[in-house]
Amino acid sequence: KIETGQEREHISKNPEFRGGLNFHGAMKSFWLGHYERCRYHCEQGITSSDVKQIKSVMMTFYNGISCFHSGKKYKSNRKLQSTVRNAIKVMRERREESPWNYGNKLNLLEAESYSFNGGRDEMAIIS
Repeated sequence: KIETGQEREHISKNPEFRGGLNFHGAMKSFWLGHYERCRYHCEQGITSSDVKQIKSVMMTFYNGISCFHSGKKYKSNRKLQSTVRNAIKVMRERREESPWNYGNKLNLLEAESYSFNGGRDEMAIIS
């Protein structure tokens, strides 16, 4: 569908609408395997002040988990590593609210982090 000028203007002036598009774009990109695009949408959506809090938390998780799909780039890129650390921090803070949801997301992020940082032995001790 081709957007009209009026529709584009509405999207650019409405942060909540833009945040919703970024949220859905992030989810779609992640599940289609477009991890760089997923991170792009997450970073755009998180800065939008009108995005609901739960969407922001979920985008933080998907932004963090997408970093691991960057392969070797993850090990040398401080921004990606910082993104993962932030996602782990947010999931730790949220774990008390919903242990089965945020706790499992935290376990997944930590396991990926240990795996990428060569800490497979430490992860076996934790589980």
